[in-house]
Amino acid sequence: MRLYKAFGVFALVAILIGLVMYVTVNAFYYFNDSWVRPTILTQAHPKVIEATNQLVTTRARLSGIRSEEQALRASIAEYDRAEAVALKFLAEAPPVAAQATSFDQVRLHHEIERADVERINAQTRRALVNQQLADLARRASDEQKRIDQIAATPFARAINGTVTVAFVPYANHSAQPGAPLYACSWGLINCRQVGTVVGAVDGEVQELHPHDQSMHRGVIFEIELSTSSAGTSDVLFSGSKPFWL
Repeated sequence: MRLYKAFGVFALVAILIGLVMYVTVNAFYYFNDSWVRPTILTQAHPKVIEATNQLVTTRARLSGIRSEEQALRASIAEYDRAEAVALKFLAEAPPVAAQATSFDQVRLHHEIERADVERINAQTRRALVNQQLADLARRASDEQKRIDQIAATPFARAINGTVTVAFVPYANHSAQPGAPLYACSWGLINCRQVGTVVGAVDGEVQELHPHDQSMHRGVIFEIELSTSSAGTSDVLFSGSKPFWL
């Protein structure tokens, strides 16, 4: 009889403890938004694949622009030669009377006029090509900036090695650069610092809540972990330990 009574008391205590823990966890997540969800980026991650494709596409566009620039510079060199030949001919041509009378004078007059037209055409075409080169230079600068921006993201850096990031909901205001990150062994207690927040990545993403599986909007932060295994945790906490335990 005492055994049954002891078992009943034990079961009741266990139920009460479970109920308290359930209420505590729910209350914590209801009032506290310091959670973040870590992700270890590898080459197979969709965001890394997307960054790879963006780099390939942008570099291809930049390469095409460089090819166009090379072709236009070759055209400028051609116009420079044509102008130089025309100027040399004009400088060396003998003077022609205003009213040419002989056949040779008429032909020379036409040659001088043609050389002058070629000189003007070479200058005009070169000016046009220079405008095109200026436009290509601006496009190339924009593409290079885009490449640099993509390459600086953790998604691009994960092409050559693993990088750890974390989803941070908009409601989490404690996840600032330099803020400590904590991992807990037993739910919300026995927590220890495992890293720090590095900085935010541009763009909005959505992620499931670690407790109630609701969808939340937020951003990606790069994080630095002193304990690499923390990257596989379902949830980390920024700023301070839950309940300071």
